[in-house]
Amino acid sequence: MAMAIELGVFGVRARTPWSGKLLRQIFIGAMALTPVAYSQAPTEDQIREMERSIQQQEAAQTEAAAKRKAEIEAKNRAAAEAKRRAEIEAKNNAAEEEAEKARKEKIQSLLLHANEAMEVNDLEKAGVFLTQAETISPDAHDVKSVRARFTYLSKDYDQALRLAEPLANEGIPLAQNLLGVIYLEGNGLPQDYNKARLWFEKAAAQNFPKAQMNIGRLYAGGRGVPQDYAKAKEWYEKAAL
Repeated sequence: MAMAIELGVFGVRARTPWSGKLLRQIFIGAMALTPVAYSQAPTEDQIREMERSIQQQEAAQTEAAAKRKAEIEAKNRAAAEAKRRAEIEAKNNAAEEEAEKARKEKIQSLLLHANEAMEVNDLEKAGVFLTQAETISPDAHDVKSVRARFTYLSKDYDQALRLAEPLANEGIPLAQNLLGVIYLEGNGLPQDYNKARLWFEKAAAQNFPKAQMNIGRLYAGGRGVPQDYAKAKEWYEKAAL
């Protein structure tokens, strides 16, 4: 490392720490080369003052280096802690997402079994599956819609209508199809083929197969629409896709 010394009429200021003995030699040599500035060799007091100045600079440099090191270590610790927390949060989020996915899959499986049981008019078995789904998520629209269908098949038509209508208005296709069935069959309210078709069409627009099948039946039977076997066939084919 290069040594930088500033000479002046009031003393010497060194900007890089050196040993006292070597400093004396440099200082005395410098005096010999600068006879104008110094007419005699430095005194012991001058040398001690210079040594104290250098020691103070060394102490300041050491303190500054220690402070910088502490700041860097603090930043590194903070970064490591932030990374650790981010990893924990990511793991927790992944676990929550996986649990939610499993919960939804379980509900859909139970509702599927409930609907399959209702297709063969096994309301007892359907009720068991439906109750299990309601235990997991009683407020889910799909669960409420299946409950409405179960209630209708149980011939509680007024309650089925109360359950299905708000869900249908919210755009739930299963409830829309059920409301169409209620109007089609005239159970719980006056029979109305036009309203039945409108609700079937709303559900069919969301690719709900049963509603598409029901529209086909309307055209095949000429109920609320002119009888049209070609259109009936089209709707049956859509339902089969």
